[in-house]
Amino acid sequence: MNILLVDDDPEIQFLTKFVLEQTGEFDVTGVESIDKAKVMLTEMVFEGILLDVMLPDGSGIDMYEEIQDNPEIDVPPVVFLTGKDAGEIFQKIRSLGAAGFIQKPFNPANLAEQVRSILRPD
Repeated sequence: MNILLVDDDPEIQFLTKFVLEQTGEFDVTGVESIDKAKVMLTEMVFEGILLDVMLPDGSGIDMYEEIQDNPEIDVPPVVFLTGKDAGEIFQKIRSLGAAGFIQKPFNPANLAEQVRSILRPD
């Protein structure tokens, strides 16, 4: 499963990529900004996006709304990553059609299963 990871924290990027790719079922491309993510989404096809809510160049929620309105981007399921209280944003991301969210800090031992259960609920 080809995943786009959008998170500005290099440690989160490294850990997420390492944990998911070691399963053999995920290929993770990491970027640290909304601008880079939008470029990647026009150049490659992804089967899922892990999207941080708070990024240096804006809100992941705003980015999600923007790419949904862009006919040039086939938006895959989005899983938000957030260190904020999930209750604050849960209703907002659900109303936008996001696949789900993962609370940070996450447990690396459970991350692949969390991502799998959200992106492939079958």
